[in-house]
Amino acid sequence: MRYMSICSGIEAASKRCSKCGEDKPLGDFHKQPSGKFGRHSWCRECFNANYRGARTRRVPTELKRLHNFRRRYGLTPEEVATMLDEQDGCCAICGQPPERPVVDHCHKTKKVRGILCHGCNIKLPSIEDDQFLSAALRYLRRAH
Repeated sequence: MRYMSICSGIEAASKRCSKCGEDKPLGDFHKQPSGKFGRHSWCRECFNANYRGARTRRVPTELKRLHNFRRRYGLTPEEVATMLDEQDGCCAICGQPPERPVVDHCHKTKKVRGILCHGCNIKLPSIEDDQFLSAALRYLRRAH
């Protein structure tokens, strides 16, 4: 941010974009309360061009999955591969090779329990709830 006078604390009407390097009026920068001086470091033109490019970029599904393993559970691709190898490349519940491996974790403790197929991961929450499970078993017994 450029200042006319350091002592007076009056801001000048321009700022340098850290992306394109041009000095531009403050109005050419998005407001960003958490940013230095309350403005984004990139001008609107650079920011919008980057955002448009990011929206149209296609990231392979497998890369997204590996990124989510790291971000959500702190697992590297090697750790996920090791877990799958320990499970003989199969879902920890049904024993079938998962088309779409999913990391199973306890929502209370955040501890990773294993790798499941998508189907088993979807069914698991109802089995974890003892009251629901016993009610469902009673229902199934009555229905036969």
